[in-house]
Amino acid sequence: MRARLFGADGCALLERSPSWVVLLLTLLLCIPLKAQVNPAVSFAVDDPMIQSTPMLPIQNLLEQAQELRLQQKWETLLQLLHPQESHHAGEPEFDFLLAQAASRAGSLTRAILAYERLQAIYPEDLVIQAEIATLYFRTGENQSAKVLFDTLLDNPLPKEVRVQVGHYLRAIRDRTQVAAPDWQLWTALAAGHDSNVNAGSDLNQVRIPGFPTLDLLPDDQLRRKSSGLRSAQIGLRWIHRIEAPTSRWNACRLMGEGTAQDLSYDQWPTYDSQALILEATLKCPTQDRRRSWQAGVQAQQDWRQEGAVRQSGSLNGIYFWDLPGTAQITLSAQTGRVHYMLDPLRKGVRHGASLGWMSRLGTFEQWLVGSSVGLSMEKPDSVQRRHQGAHALNVQVHMRYSLSQQMAVQLYASYEQRRYMADDVLFQTRRQDRQRQGVASLIWTPGDRFHSQWSFGLSRLQNTSSIDLHSYRRIAPTVTWRAAF
Repeated sequence: MRARLFGADGCALLERSPSWVVLLLTLLLCIPLKAQVNPAVSFAVDDPMIQSTPMLPIQNLLEQAQELRLQQKWETLLQLLHPQESHHAGEPEFDFLLAQAASRAGSLTRAILAYERLQAIYPEDLVIQAEIATLYFRTGENQSAKVLFDTLLDNPLPKEVRVQVGHYLRAIRDRTQVAAPDWQLWTALAAGHDSNVNAGSDLNQVRIPGFPTLDLLPDDQLRRKSSGLRSAQIGLRWIHRIEAPTSRWNACRLMGEGTAQDLSYDQWPTYDSQALILEATLKCPTQDRRRSWQAGVQAQQDWRQEGAVRQSGSLNGIYFWDLPGTAQITLSAQTGRVHYMLDPLRKGVRHGASLGWMSRLGTFEQWLVGSSVGLSMEKPDSVQRRHQGAHALNVQVHMRYSLSQQMAVQLYASYEQRRYMADDVLFQTRRQDRQRQGVASLIWTPGDRFHSQWSFGLSRLQNTSSIDLHSYRRIAPTVTWRAAF
């Protein structure tokens, strides 16, 4: 027998026997994973101010409350119901409306108390369990939230609901992983094919002003070379969340990481390369918990057969701004120096800035979409190499669609317009490039104890230059496996 909590005005959502439509709607309304933790105040029902409030007839009270609920005036609804809590706590419809209003107005502890009174009446109602679990998540009670979400997964839920619960469990895992000092060893292995290892040309002849036409030999270093490839990465990461309530650095996250990379080509071993990357970042919240900032440093050195070929170092900063709902804006800036050992005159500075946007969309946040626009400049110190420096404008879009809790499709596209700083010394003209890139990947996360992930990707890059010799195409299918230990 079903016991309805609401009248026949169409607002009835909770029933003793849970409806999957109800559960889907409820989880759809849940606060997204990036919701900030609002300070919650527990209001006891023995508050003298509340006890002194005259009791309103339950029927009139619920009629007013339903009208405010339909208008989504949550603050006003909370102001109406809160003083009546000592009189009507335990009435299922009253508690549900109070819980909804408190949840959406940010009084999370009060919402939990109201839902827990409902749970005492309907202990098997999955909708109530889902609401309490998300509220625990929002207040930072990670272990309590995990227990309830795990309990939900023990029930025969629809696939979409299981995907959403999986999102919460992964977010809880990420939270708890950075809650204390943590060392993590990770690796990534990839294999595939690169149709243009050296970003070379398909031209057979090159026209140079003032000189005879130059014929390119089949094995010329300027000609396109293709090859199978293999790459390996291994990294060691340290993460620490600072817990110092009396310090301005409280709740900041400090991370250090070292990564070694190796890339090898089957047919062209002269293009094999290795790299070592060292970086450190500090991420801190501001007084407004919707915003945070991150600062970091990075150093990198690259090698080939002839030895070290490039060194670089950079400073970067990012400002994160969470918008209402599920969106986030990022503003980033970077500056650094780069040094080419085989061409010392080319060393110089590199600057960049970008503005990005990201959001989760669709039913159960199955879509993750984002875009960014950026400016960059690489400027050699020597005027003799100024033609190798460039200003660039870059636009990127990316999206990810979750097919299931373990599988997703990821798409990425970018467009870059690059203008060089001086005429090319050989072709006697100012070089301008337009570069388009697209990447499509299928991501599979088995969920094993190594947190492994498989990626099956295909990338295509097209560079169109005002100097034909620098126009090229590049296609690379790859399979990548990542794991953390």
